[in-house]
Amino acid sequence: MHMVRFMLGSVGLFLLLGLAGCDSGPKRPEVKPAEGKFTIKGKPYAGVILVFHPSDPAMKDVPMPRATTEADGSYKLTTFAAYDGGMPGEYKVVAMVESVMSPLMMKGSKPPAIPATYQKAETTTLTATIGTAEKNTLPDLNIP
Repeated sequence: MHMVRFMLGSVGLFLLLGLAGCDSGPKRPEVKPAEGKFTIKGKPYAGVILVFHPSDPAMKDVPMPRATTEADGSYKLTTFAAYDGGMPGEYKVVAMVESVMSPLMMKGSKPPAIPATYQKAETTTLTATIGTAEKNTLPDLNIP
């Protein structure tokens, strides 16, 4: 009797594990590495958070690429995994400053307050296009 229970339990476990591996869920959209430089009045700052909002309404449900600037103003986009990039397309770029000093900000000078215009996708004039190349260097973004 114990052997029958063991066999049935083992078969059930293998079936359950097999079924769990059959569906890997929805496929992630393809992303392309993208990097650039961000400045405020021509000066780079560490710790500025950039969020790329898709301009195409058809892309509204996909994860938004984001980045945090380094002391030299450089950034690399992340969507699913660190520095993996973003989906090819056109974006409106929103810039924000963390309210708490981050370790990145301590490496450089704290950025000034960012005008409200650049903090909303509806009003920002910062734009970027991620191409289909294996590595994309985006044009510099600057808040005047």
